[in-house]
Amino acid sequence: EFNMRYDWNSLLSDDDSLQMRHYSKEFFPPADLLVQYLEDYATKLNLKVQYNTYVKTVSRTANHTAISKHLFILRDQNNRTYACQTLIVATGIWVPYMPKDLRGIEHTVGYEDMSLDPEDYEGKTVLILGRGNSAFETADHIVQNT
Repeated sequence: EFNMRYDWNSLLSDDDSLQMRHYSKEFFPPADLLVQYLEDYATKLNLKVQYNTYVKTVSRTANHTAISKHLFILRDQNNRTYACQTLIVATGIWVPYMPKDLRGIEHTVGYEDMSLDPEDYEGKTVLILGRGNSAFETADHIVQNT
């Protein structure tokens, strides 16, 4: 139970083979490995996943036949509609966060603009400002070179 509680990379499943530990032992596994893990998860559990879809609008409407007495209606970039009783929005923050009241912030390099080559940080002192996984992933990626 301890391993499942603190394994933040794995999705919940009764199938032990769908734990991230079977894909990587790294605390921050590479993105391509995470993509493979998610594809395997969806395939093995026969989930209906739709890729490359941008939801443009979400609305809620009354529906007395639904258990929840309402439905969420989603409309995508191609004007297709989808309906569901339960909607989970887990997109994360997709725009850079730049605090305006931090003096000197204009001299920083944003996560989206920084070099991915750890050698660029060889022997340098680096300060990472962050509010979540991005900061930890960045630190993990360059720590061997700083």
